[in-house]
Amino acid sequence: MVELAQKHQDQLKRLKKSVERSWNYFQPNYERFNRIKRFAFFSALTTNDLSALEEIGQPQIECNLLEAFLSRQRGEFSKQEPSISVSPADENSTDQLSIIQTKIVEGYFRHLEDQARKDGLATTAYLNTLGGGFHVFKVWTDYVNEMSFDQNIRWGNAIDPCLCGFDPDAVLPHKGDGRYCFEIFPKTEEEAEEMGIDVSLVKFSRSIGQFNWSYKNDETKHFLICDFYEKKKKDVKIVQIAESELTKRMGLKKNITKDQYKELEEKWRSFGVIDQLPAIVNERMTEKTTIVRYRFIENKVLEYVETNFSDFPLIFVDGNSVLIKDDNSGSVQQVTRPAIYNAIGTQKLVNVAMQTLGNELENTMQHKLIVAEESISEQYADALTNYQVPRVIVYKAYLEKEGVEPGTIPLPPPREVVRAPIPPEITGTIQMGFQMLQNILGSYDASLGINNNQLSGVAIVEGATQSNAAAMPYVNSYIQGLNRVAQVVVNLLPKYIKTQRTLPVMMADGKRDYIKINGDDGISLDYEDNELLVKVDAGPNYAIQKSKTLNQIVALAGAMPSFNEFANSSQMLPVILKLLDIPYAEEMYSEVKAFIEQKKEQQKEQQLINAQTAHAKNLVDLDKHQTERVRAAVDMAIKAADMSHRHNKDMHDIHERRETREQERREHI
Repeated sequence: MVELAQKHQDQLKRLKKSVERSWNYFQPNYERFNRIKRFAFFSALTTNDLSALEEIGQPQIECNLLEAFLSRQRGEFSKQEPSISVSPADENSTDQLSIIQTKIVEGYFRHLEDQARKDGLATTAYLNTLGGGFHVFKVWTDYVNEMSFDQNIRWGNAIDPCLCGFDPDAVLPHKGDGRYCFEIFPKTEEEAEEMGIDVSLVKFSRSIGQFNWSYKNDETKHFLICDFYEKKKKDVKIVQIAESELTKRMGLKKNITKDQYKELEEKWRSFGVIDQLPAIVNERMTEKTTIVRYRFIENKVLEYVETNFSDFPLIFVDGNSVLIKDDNSGSVQQVTRPAIYNAIGTQKLVNVAMQTLGNELENTMQHKLIVAEESISEQYADALTNYQVPRVIVYKAYLEKEGVEPGTIPLPPPREVVRAPIPPEITGTIQMGFQMLQNILGSYDASLGINNNQLSGVAIVEGATQSNAAAMPYVNSYIQGLNRVAQVVVNLLPKYIKTQRTLPVMMADGKRDYIKINGDDGISLDYEDNELLVKVDAGPNYAIQKSKTLNQIVALAGAMPSFNEFANSSQMLPVILKLLDIPYAEEMYSEVKAFIEQKKEQQKEQQLINAQTAHAKNLVDLDKHQTERVRAAVDMAIKAADMSHRHNKDMHDIHERRETREQERREHI
């Protein structure tokens, strides 16, 4: 292993002191994290509790009600999808390249988040905040494979949140505003030899305050390796260059460092550009932050690396902590609180009541009859001891004893043993404990909706929604941590993904694709830190909320005819499918667009057919109309001819009658 410069070895004492300070500050939270997770997920009875119960002879009973609450919240969280959006830091930016970059970066982080969710990292993180009070995310880079020079950016969970520490002076929830953070890895002596670390001078009993750098466990020697990340700030001069069509065409940034401007000045003529170098219109000093990493053990600094990170790779995920001021010292302490923090006492009370009830049941008397010894007849004694067999119980009514006159001294008959009832306070405490736990956790019983022995579905939905609302502070904290992870990843992209390659992306509608980046035919991902901003919001699609939304749509469709027409349209079909919580819903959603496009094509074809049919019908109607006109004209001509014929015939008849009368008149004369 290469020896480091002495100036880095000289930092060991300061680094260890920083680790000690952070560890001592946060140690109560570490202990609470492990204690309450053990209480909820393993056993609520400590070793002392088990010994005490054994000593007083009570059963070792516990009634774990907390894990069911945590598992329910975890299951509901697994159905939530965060909403991710990336935008330029400059709200007034109209640069088309920047807008395209935002969509690619947004799709890439959505792909990373989806992969992490499938690997169970999201639910593990959420469970740690619910059950332990906090969690730690980690961002790192790794080669694509063992033979590749390209690196991928990855994020996930730290190995153990209780082996991570942050600057106690950090204020923001993710603690990214602190001066340092660290992660500790326990290693065995054999693992140290494989890593080339000489731990011969390590004393496996030494400790700093309450923090042990080395220890023995079952005769196995362990030591701790610490990755310590620290901010280094450097004053840099930045300049603003004049914008022109040339600078836009060349893709030159408006704001660059003075060193970058000098490099541009040296290379300007090599570009073959006749125009003058863009002039500096403004300049100022700024502070650039880089992250350095020290890797050290108890007695030696092993590595010093100046990373490409501008933000800490460790992100603290707060559950629902509060800042408490100490009355004596006046110091402020951050107290991390799991979701079940205030329910611990009630759970212990229920356990005690259950143990007392179990003890009462164990010590219940099994005797059924009380009988005087003198009343027992030897001939019928078996009927008294084996009373389960149906037969007559015979006893002696009078004392039979020498010197006693028979029939003078009556004996008590056998009688039933009256058992003492179990104290109602025990069962009352158990029932009260169940109700108190629901109130403390904000988890409402669906049976509250029962009315006349009928379970109200609306009451179940409303109760579940309120239960979700009680856990929303932990969901919001998770989203805040995820938002910080996204910003760290976005700032790393142009530093590690520089070569021409394809980048996997996932669109908002769930469609996956590969986008070419960098190179001549790819989109450039060259941008500065914090030039693109990420916003992650909690998705609205809890299963219970989806069901509620679907029911409201159905109700509105039934009440409003116009909305019913809209709800049954092809535009609403993808939305309806997103609200369905049924098998193969995702597959159906992925196919619905093709179905809609097919329906549109069919509608276009049908419209074309309808248009052709209408045109043909119009032609037929026109021909029919013309035929009708011809027929009408012919009919009119025939009618006119008939009319003329009748008129001529009438005139002929009139003349003929007139001539006949005239002839008759002449003959008469």
